[in-house]
Amino acid sequence: MSKAIWLVVWSALVSEVGTGRAESLEPPAPPASSPPAAAGIDGCWRASGYQPGLGRSDSWLMNRHQDGTFEITFTETGPRIAHHESGRWRFDGKIYATLTLVVDGKPVDARDPAYVDVYRLSDVTADAMSYVHVRTNTAYRSIRVPCAETSG
Repeated sequence: MSKAIWLVVWSALVSEVGTGRAESLEPPAPPASSPPAAAGIDGCWRASGYQPGLGRSDSWLMNRHQDGTFEITFTETGPRIAHHESGRWRFDGKIYATLTLVVDGKPVDARDPAYVDVYRLSDVTADAMSYVHVRTNTAYRSIRVPCAETSG
């Protein structure tokens, strides 16, 4: 089931990219009833946790825009090195997914599954959200923060 969800979301996100080149990507127009905004997960969020693919713990600030784009800054827990990503996100009510298109200012191949993350949301309030990474079964909790925190 998890693999099937991941493949469907990955296919949908990558099909929007076409060539996989970030510079050819135009942000999508918000849908008439914008699911990201209606879901309440747009905006700025702070979290921390173990990153299984990287083998380390990070903290991060995520800004999900209503137009379906996002920026995220990761900071390693140890040496405090910042790492920036941007791309697209989608939410269907229970499944939230991101497609990373740019890492540290350089376009990536969006067709690479390493740049797709799919999460199952378990709880969303005005101030916090809990979710599980579908592929790794890693649980996270983010808290809403003022967007000014993500700009500096």
